[in-house]
Amino acid sequence: MKKAPLIIIFLGILFASCGSSKKAQNAIESGDFSVAINIAMQKLRESKVKNSETYAPILKNAYDRAVLQKEAEVTTIKHLNSITTLKKIYRNYSLLDAWQYDVISVQPLYVAGKEILFNFNNYTDKINSSKRNLSDALYAQGMELMRGNKMQAREAFAVFESLDYLNGSYPKNITSLIQKAKNKGASHVFISLKNNLEYNALSQEEQEDLLNINTANSNNKWIIFHNSRNKKTSLDYEAIMMVDQLIFTPNQVNSELIKQEKRIKDGWEYVKDANGNVKKDDKGNDIKQDKIITVRAEIKMFQQLKTVTLEGGLYLKSLKTSRGDQQEEIIGEATFENVYAEYRGDARAIDQKHSNALKGKSVAFPADDQFVKSAIAHYKKQVQQLLNNLKI
Repeated sequence: MKKAPLIIIFLGILFASCGSSKKAQNAIESGDFSVAINIAMQKLRESKVKNSETYAPILKNAYDRAVLQKEAEVTTIKHLNSITTLKKIYRNYSLLDAWQYDVISVQPLYVAGKEILFNFNNYTDKINSSKRNLSDALYAQGMELMRGNKMQAREAFAVFESLDYLNGSYPKNITSLIQKAKNKGASHVFISLKNNLEYNALSQEEQEDLLNINTANSNNKWIIFHNSRNKKTSLDYEAIMMVDQLIFTPNQVNSELIKQEKRIKDGWEYVKDANGNVKKDDKGNDIKQDKIITVRAEIKMFQQLKTVTLEGGLYLKSLKTSRGDQQEEIIGEATFENVYAEYRGDARAIDQKHSNALKGKSVAFPADDQFVKSAIAHYKKQVQQLLNNLKI
C-alpha cells in the first residue's frame, strides 16, 4: 500500500514529460520553432542524462528548421531598406545567435550512444552589420523629423531614444539629440498668479508657494514650466492661477447628548418558586440562571471643527495660436476635525462605536497660517494634475 503514492508520482512525472514533448512537437508542426527550442532546452537543462533521448532530437529538428526559416526571411527582405525590414534583419540575426549560444551550452548531446551534431555559424559580423544599418536608418529618420514641427520633434525624440537603446556607442551625440528633440517638442508654459483676494489675505511667501509649480513634479515630459520670463525661451502658453476667495469658518465646538441603555448579564441568581423557595432540578440540585440587569449611561459627544477654503481656478491661454483658451474651477480645502466624548452613568451601557471618542480629549485649534498652507497644498495638487493632463 505504501508503494501506491510513489507509483502515482511516477505516472504524474511521466505524463507531464509526455505532455511537454507533445507540446514541442506541435510547436514544430505549426512553425513555432522558438517554443519548441525553449521546451527542449528547459528539459535538457533539468537533466541531460534523463531527457536527452526524448528532447535532443526535438531540439535538433526545431533548431535546424528555425535557422532555415530565419535565414530565408533575411534573404527575402534584405533588398528592402525600410526601418521595419532592417529591424527584422537585426532581430533575426540576434535571435539566431542566441539560439546557437543556448544549444552550445548543453553540448554534447547523445541519443542511443551517438552524438547529435549541430551546424553552427559565426553571426557576429552579420549582427554588427545589421545593427549599424539599422542605427544609420534611425539616425536619418530622426534628423528628418527634427526638420518638422513640434509633434514631429516628439517623434524624433522617440526615434533617438530607440537608437540610444539599440546602439549606445553610435558615433553621433545621441544624448544631445535626445535633449534637442525634447526641447523642440516641448510646450513651454509660464505660470503666473492673479490674486483677487483682499490686500494681505495671502502673504508674499504664500503667493510664492502657490507659484512653485515646476517640471520636476510633472509626469508629462512634453510640458516645461517656467516661473519667470526669459528672452531666450519662446513661451507657448500662460497658465494663470487665479485665487478669488479665502474663506475661514470660525472655530466650532459642536456637541450632542446620546443616551445609552443596554440589558447585560450581571452574575447569576437562584431560580425561586412562588413561595420564595429555591427550585431543584431532577437530581436535586439548586437551579441557577443568569442575572440580567438594565444599565444606562449618557454620552456627551464633542466635535471640534475648522475649515478653510481657497476658491479660484486655472486659466490656460495660448501665446502663439488662436486655439481656444481653457478654464477650470479649483477649490483648495483644509479641514480640522477632532472628536472626543465624556460620559456619566454605567460604562457597560456604552456601545463600542463610541469607545474611541471616550479616549480622546479636547485639543488646541490649528493656527490660521498653518491652515492656509494646507489649503494651498491641496489647491496646487489639483493645478498640477490639470497641467499634467493637458494635451498641448
